[in-house]
Amino acid sequence: MRSTNGRAALALCALIALAAIVVPMTVANAQDSARANPQQKQLKALQKRVKALTAGLKALQKKVNGPQLSTPSGPAGGALSGSYPSPLIRDGAVGSAQVLDGSIASKDILDHSIAGADLVDHSIGGNQLGPVIEVTGPPTHMIASGQGGSTATCPAGTTLLGGGGHWENISPGASIQLSLSPVFPPNSWEVAGRIEKDVELPDGTPLTAFPPDNLIAVAYCLR
Repeated sequence: MRSTNGRAALALCALIALAAIVVPMTVANAQDSARANPQQKQLKALQKRVKALTAGLKALQKKVNGPQLSTPSGPAGGALSGSYPSPLIRDGAVGSAQVLDGSIASKDILDHSIAGADLVDHSIGGNQLGPVIEVTGPPTHMIASGQGGSTATCPAGTTLLGGGGHWENISPGASIQLSLSPVFPPNSWEVAGRIEKDVELPDGTPLTAFPPDNLIAVAYCLR
């Protein structure tokens, strides 16, 4: 492209130089009719050269500027649908082979646009979801024949995945009776339990004085 522009500039300079020669000669020819005949022949020859250079310059400019392309029109085909000049990508035309690995990020996917039917079974595990943190609720102290509950809440910016609960000392007679995610507070896990008053040990020995224990809720949160 630089070579073509250079030839165009050279041709333009030659045209200007010839014009500088032709104009004075034309004036001199009008003033001196005695020498008009040889100068007229020379003038005609120069005019022909100027004309040829002008035509060559125009042809060169066309090559530099390139052909003038018209706006496409009509129905689209192949991987496109609709009509030109504004066709659309045909449904199903873009598959895994057309997408560069790592080129699609979270910002490119519409929120809530992917459902279970869009995922291959067992294709998503812990590594794809992100880090999971364990959050424990404040312990609830209970004595024999007492009952109560504990709640663990995921921190802001995380999502509750599930939860559970446990007794701190695993006291005999202690049981967890309820373990669920309540409506309020949201993004939390709640457990409820009690310590029985009378129970028998596995060997049949009656045990009525149960030690106190602490019930602790646990929530698993996706960061």
